[in-house]
Amino acid sequence: MSTKPRTAARRVFATALGTVVALVLLEAGLRITDALRGTYTLSDDARRARSESPWMASTDVELVYVHRPMTRAEGELKIESHGVLRPVDVAPRKRDGSVRIAVIGDSIGAALSLRYEDRFPAALERRLGAGGVPSEVLNFCVNGYDTVQEARLLETSVAPLAPDAVLLVYCLNDPAESVTPLGWFREQSPPPCRAWAFLSSALGGALGRPAGRPLAPGAGPIGPAASTWRRMYDPGAEPWQTVTRGLDRVAAWSATTRVPVLVAVAPLLDAEDPAGESTRGFREQVAAAIAARRLAAVDLQSAVAAHPLADVALSDGDIYHFGARGHAILADALVPAVRRLVGR
Repeated sequence: MSTKPRTAARRVFATALGTVVALVLLEAGLRITDALRGTYTLSDDARRARSESPWMASTDVELVYVHRPMTRAEGELKIESHGVLRPVDVAPRKRDGSVRIAVIGDSIGAALSLRYEDRFPAALERRLGAGGVPSEVLNFCVNGYDTVQEARLLETSVAPLAPDAVLLVYCLNDPAESVTPLGWFREQSPPPCRAWAFLSSALGGALGRPAGRPLAPGAGPIGPAASTWRRMYDPGAEPWQTVTRGLDRVAAWSATTRVPVLVAVAPLLDAEDPAGESTRGFREQVAAAIAARRLAAVDLQSAVAAHPLADVALSDGDIYHFGARGHAILADALVPAVRRLVGR
């Protein structure tokens, strides 16, 4: 009998055994690394956030966290009983003759570092009232929320207050994941096989299609962060599909309830590109997705670009958040679109 088949079998066995041993060692190494880094251990920041922050953990697996009701600071109510950012509790029923508008979004609208009256929902309420449209503009925006979380909040917390219209503020980083507060409240558990998860992620990265969603970039699409932005808006990848799933649900809710929805696309406040040329393609992609779902839309890029960046941004280098003057500009830009939405 030839020894060649036996030799070949031994080689196959040795290769298989070596692979198994390598995987076992990789698994052990990853487990040790996770233990040393405390990867799946609740951090001190997370513990403090869960007890002292404006947010609290939610039993809803999609929301993950929500506003902490009846939160007070400096002697003033900051978050009322329904989770609305408002210094007075919202009545279950709106005032006779008034229009109730719910605003959903992320930290752009929440603007927790600004006074209540300086945030654009409050400014919009004042401007609509001065223009003959008595209104309640309820600010449901929650830091770090993406489009799916916003849709879920609409279905669960906004709907019971029966708004006449909804304003969704779309941030251009919505396809990505925010680091906080999400990381403080998401319950993390290790994958069943760390080695397999590691190898799958490495292979996806090598092929140019990393798994999951990237963290929200702190810089615009000009420069080192450009590849992250392209990945966020890849039509076939998970980041963008998260946005479309959220918009699908918002559109379905609007069609079922007959409550109109306006999606306001907030621009980046990028000193390298104040006119928004680098984000034009992304904004057009968002606009097409909104139009395909028969929702109203307004792109705020031109309204913001008409003003010096220093007058608009919350701080130097912050490409997402608006200061008090920026919120006033947003409110002015939104008034015509909101009036059309509510038919006033």
